[in-house]
Amino acid sequence: MPRIAPEIAVLGAVLVAVIGVTVFAFVSLPDRYDPFAPLDVRAEPAPVVTRLKLAQIRRDRTACEAALASSGLKIQRVAHLQQQGCALTDVVHVAPENRVFGQGFHATCPLAVGLALYMRYVVQPAARRHLGQEIVQVQHLGTFACRPIRNGKAPRAPQEAEAGEPVQMSEHAAANAIDIVGFRARDGRVISIGKHWRKDKPLQLASAAPTAETGKAGPTNARPKNSSPTATAKTPPTAAGLLPLDDAAAAAFLREVRDGACGIFHAVLGPDYNALHRSHFHFDMGRYRQCR
Repeated sequence: MPRIAPEIAVLGAVLVAVIGVTVFAFVSLPDRYDPFAPLDVRAEPAPVVTRLKLAQIRRDRTACEAALASSGLKIQRVAHLQQQGCALTDVVHVAPENRVFGQGFHATCPLAVGLALYMRYVVQPAARRHLGQEIVQVQHLGTFACRPIRNGKAPRAPQEAEAGEPVQMSEHAAANAIDIVGFRARDGRVISIGKHWRKDKPLQLASAAPTAETGKAGPTNARPKNSSPTATAKTPPTAAGLLPLDDAAAAAFLREVRDGACGIFHAVLGPDYNALHRSHFHFDMGRYRQCR
């Protein structure tokens, strides 16, 4: 086989690169696939490209303002906000008129954009899939709290730290994080993270429960030998660890909205992370990426 001269190989690579750049410049990509197009909350996310755009709005205030304008959220801009030793500038107030969030709250622009994406493309599709209805309210503990990270050792406020002790502030101190405790569905049911999260437990449905006699899957209304129909109707047998149907759907919903959050927020912490998060999800747009 003839050997290609290095100069020819380099020239060929350059030619391919030039052709690629030229094609890219003249072929019109849909905005959701174009990494240089502004982030539009109304457009369905494209996994890799949307991550790049979310990274951009954390650095570029103008790009974030444009994305926020496309979100449909009712907001007010806040030039200055002070709480204890924490002073914020250029945050937004997500108004109570956004009923899905219940009470109003302050947030950084990237956090507000992330929440709009999260509700539209993660929470509502998961609710329709697992609950057969949409979520009408996110129950949360707010966003802005001037405090260090709570790890079981840190003081609750900066002024409580001993002299010379380093204090790592929480993203809540910058209104860049939100703690979510539950979701209220349209029929009034509340899916609570503290109640419905199931760690490492299989989400079996009641109709697939093993029977007491055979250990094989069978109907849950099958009654054991020597038991009366009346007794069976009052106390149908269930397998140990089996979730009731509604609880199984709620648990599956929570698992999906936790996993989906990892594609939008920079840090996602929940009950599987540690005991301090056993009853809520923590989402933030900070520096450190975590999905636990």
